[in-house]
Amino acid sequence: MNQQIAGWKRLVNRSDPRYSEVKAHPIEIEGAPMSEDAARSQQKMQEFMKLLPLTLELAGLPRNEPGKLFSEGQMEVRVNTIRNAYRLARELLIDIAKPSE
Repeated sequence: MNQQIAGWKRLVNRSDPRYSEVKAHPIEIEGAPMSEDAARSQQKMQEFMKLLPLTLELAGLPRNEPGKLFSEGQMEVRVNTIRNAYRLARELLIDIAKPSE
């Protein structure tokens, strides 16, 4: 890992004025306590990733043709479709988890 970091440092041109704009991302250390917000955010991401296969099936979006890219408008529509499908997948999971009467 340290060799990889050293390699990255060599690739960065420190005389570049954009270098000062680069902000370091916080590194999560195992065993270190997380803030409640960070823990909740991580929990939401894990939930999203677990529901992603169901979400994509519900969205029913076709793949693009090889070599052809989506336009910005098409990507926006796809994101909204996935967002709505995620809400439905989450509601389905909540309904399934409810105790039967």
